[in-house]
Amino acid sequence: MTPGFLADERVVDLLVERAIDGLSRESSKELTRLSCRHRDYDDDAIDRVAAAVAISDLESRPVPEDLRKRLETVADHWLAPTSSSRSAPD
Repeated sequence: MTPGFLADERVVDLLVERAIDGLSRESSKELTRLSCRHRDYDDDAIDRVAAAVAISDLESRPVPEDLRKRLETVADHWLAPTSSSRSAPD
């Protein structure tokens, strides 16, 4: 189900403008005022869509072997069951 606030064209316009270019102080105040009208308002909805679109075109590259090994070591350390406090490995 589509949130009701997305039917408010001005709210959507302001959210898109904020995600792309940022908002002026006046536009930010307007968005705050308009958002109060909608119980289902999600301040980050358009930002998440913009972020997904931005990263959807990124080229995937393999993680360098040395970095992969370091990440695995840290992950193993943090995921190992223990009752004592943990500190990051060297």
